[in-house]
Amino acid sequence: MVQATNPLEGSGDQFNEIINVIKEELPPGMDFEGYCTISINNVSQSGSMFSIYRDTRTTIGKHVVKHIKWTLQSVVKGESYIIVEGRRGYTINCMGHLDQFNKYQEIFNQVIQSFRVE
Repeated sequence: MVQATNPLEGSGDQFNEIINVIKEELPPGMDFEGYCTISINNVSQSGSMFSIYRDTRTTIGKHVVKHIKWTLQSVVKGESYIIVEGRRGYTINCMGHLDQFNKYQEIFNQVIQSFRVE
């Protein structure tokens, strides 16, 4: 996993905004949908009160990806992008405090659109 964390912005800031990329080797026979299910389960195990409020497909470069938007414990807002290339799966997670997430949306989008599988 590779992770970038935004430093706290002051004494009132209680949450670091985070982008991480998880790369995994897929077991034989696992397809895109199977990897999506496992990835979503992994994110949902971050804590109780995990809720997906949007589940769509989009593209990053030439890849069709699963894109989910979610909240965790009514405090954290996140987006996850799930990609499969060959026998490797990638999950990109962007998360921030519910009240601050939209402030970082453009930065998250720029990072997501710059992602390339080589």
